[in-house]
Amino acid sequence: MIVALNAGHCLKTSGKQAPDGYKEYNFNIAVVKKIAKILERHGIKVVICNPDDPNKEYSFTKIASIANEAKACIFVSVHFNAMGNTWSKVRGLETYYYRTGKDLAECIQQFLLKGQPMPNRGVKQASFTVLVKTNMPAALCECGFMDNKIDRELMESDSYRIECAVEISKGILKYLGIKYIPEGTEESWKLILRKTSLWADSVWIPFVEAHPEVNLKGLITKLYRG
Repeated sequence: MIVALNAGHCLKTSGKQAPDGYKEYNFNIAVVKKIAKILERHGIKVVICNPDDPNKEYSFTKIASIANEAKACIFVSVHFNAMGNTWSKVRGLETYYYRTGKDLAECIQQFLLKGQPMPNRGVKQASFTVLVKTNMPAALCECGFMDNKIDRELMESDSYRIECAVEISKGILKYLGIKYIPEGTEESWKLILRKTSLWADSVWIPFVEAHPEVNLKGLITKLYRG
C-alpha cells in the first residue's frame, strides 16, 4: 500500500506567503514529514512528491506524475490558504477533491475539525491540477489562512503542526480502513513487534539460512555496538 503526499508549493513560489513574508511551504513540508512518519509507523509506504531541494519547484503536472508512477492508492496535498496579500479576518478549514476523492476529503475534514477550534468551510469540489491529473482518489487540505494573524501564528506552532499531521493521518487511515494507533501506547509497541517479526521472517531468517558461514554472534555483537 502506497500513499503519495505533497507539500504545497516551494520556498520560491511567487505569492505563497503571509503578508509578513513567512513562506507557506515551511508549514506544509513540516506537516507532510510528520504525516509520513505516522503512516509509515502503521506499515504504509509513503512517497513525498516534492523535490529534495526546497528551492527547486516541480510543476503541478510533475507532482501528479510522481504519484501516478508510484502507483499510489491515494494522494493528499497539504496547503495553507490565503484571501490575498494583506491581513484578513477570514479563518477556517477546508478540503478539496475533484472526482473520486470526495470520501477521502470528507474523512480528512472530519478529523481536522476535531483539533484547534476553527470554522468549518466544508468539503468542496475543485479542478486543481494535482487533483485532476492524479489517477487515484486525491484530496487537498487547507489548514488555515496565512493572511489571518491568528492562523499565521499557528503556522509556526509545532503543536499545531503535529495536530494537523495527526488529524490528517487519522482521516487517511480511516479512509483506508486502518485503525489509528497513538505512538507510545501498548498497541503501538505491538505494532512495532509485529513489523519486526515480519521483517525477520521475510529478510533475516532467509539470509541466515542462505549464509550458514556467517558468524551470527559476531554479527549481532557488531550491530549492537554500532
